[in-house]
Amino acid sequence: MSSPRPPHYVPGRSPQGAGAMSIDDRQPSLATDPPMSTPSPNYPASQAGGPVAISPESTSHQPTSSSSRNSLAVPALMNPYTAGNYYRPGCDDPAGRYSTSPRALSVQTNAPHDSAATGHDTNSLEVPGNKGLLRPHSASPLPGVRMQYRYLGRSGLKVSALGLGSWLTYGTQVSPEVTLQCLRTAHYLGINYFDTAEIYANGGCESVLGRAIKNLGWDRSEFVISTKLFWGGSGPNQRGLSRKHVVEGLRGSLDRLQLDYVDIVIAHRPDPDTPMEEVVRAFDFVINRGQALYWGTSEWSPAQVTQAILLADKLGLIKPVLEQPQYNMLNRERVEQEYVPLCREYGLGLTTWSPLLSGVLSGKYLQGIAEGTRLSMSRHVIVDRIRRTLVATPEGQVTQTKVQRIANIAEQLGCTPAQLAIAWCLRNRNVSCVLMGATHPQQIEENVVALAIANRMNGEWDAVLEEVLANKPESPFNYRDA
Repeated sequence: MSSPRPPHYVPGRSPQGAGAMSIDDRQPSLATDPPMSTPSPNYPASQAGGPVAISPESTSHQPTSSSSRNSLAVPALMNPYTAGNYYRPGCDDPAGRYSTSPRALSVQTNAPHDSAATGHDTNSLEVPGNKGLLRPHSASPLPGVRMQYRYLGRSGLKVSALGLGSWLTYGTQVSPEVTLQCLRTAHYLGINYFDTAEIYANGGCESVLGRAIKNLGWDRSEFVISTKLFWGGSGPNQRGLSRKHVVEGLRGSLDRLQLDYVDIVIAHRPDPDTPMEEVVRAFDFVINRGQALYWGTSEWSPAQVTQAILLADKLGLIKPVLEQPQYNMLNRERVEQEYVPLCREYGLGLTTWSPLLSGVLSGKYLQGIAEGTRLSMSRHVIVDRIRRTLVATPEGQVTQTKVQRIANIAEQLGCTPAQLAIAWCLRNRNVSCVLMGATHPQQIEENVVALAIANRMNGEWDAVLEEVLANKPESPFNYRDA
């Protein structure tokens, strides 16, 4: 049995003292650093020890001046978690199973990326020790950033803390060529989890991803892919979670992905018209046929997830290991309140989507909705609802005010609002993976820096954000305290 993490645990080292490296090899251990003062939220930003700028190119903490638009000063950052380590979401103790990332992003590459200067074709440069892993033309290693791998709930599957989603991007907004570049960049930066669904681009997303993965020549053990089933077409048996659609829908997904199996198959929504026993037996069936390794749910209620788990236990069937809900700064009650008992009791993993709320939390809509952005898309029920709420309601004005204040805090931290929003999601220890979208490789490079931001946040810093968000779910009332 592994021992719990000792009180004197130093981030960046294994509990046994075995040389697991810190998020930046150039950064001294926190055990030997002098104590870092933590100012109160009202601490003047101009004073020493005030807000600090975080840069992926430097590990030094440099005071930065506060924006005149923001009255909140941001506390100095600490590093309570270990980047590049495996841990089990929902557990304060990562079961003693710490290990450095297999792909550390601390390599210095200041040389030009063009083949004339380097003598190599940098668009197809093989990275030593990673067969088939191609170095993207646009990407540069990010000092101070190391991918973290988390267990998917209580399963033995490890997924990258950041995953690449594909809703409204690949097969629609993004060309096949750019899709391949995005996957190559994500994989190079340590992302091993890719998510899609049969409904995305009416199957076109799976087809594009399948061709890209085949062209990249990845070893099957190097990536984890999930697809979701519910909306497969307009026919009477082409949607829902009947045994017929689960079996036929997954077969179609595998054909489009050009894979023998997916790692995870997900029930995209609950199906009130199909008995739960039929649903559970259907997913158990496709797993036993070798077409999937795990199954999960998306946007199911806690009661529905619990019913599926208990029924599977009763019948001796394979139970779901994950739920895939929306989770971001403005939508947090279900993840932080409703699913917590499921994570603790049944070891449910969470792979969350929409950390930026379709770009709202990136701040790009503060000056209006530009053409070509996600919220400019027409005739999409979810996008239309977000756009109407943001533009035409008092609630939308409150949201925009919050986003502006979040952007001000990000500016003081020296990061982007998007990096801050993703880092906030990564801080939730029940989350196995945060799925982010990207329409170009540079966006992936930029957002991966959120790992470094999340690893340096502390409780005082969290308190500043909570003051802005003002939407933290209440903890369950304990009547013993009455």
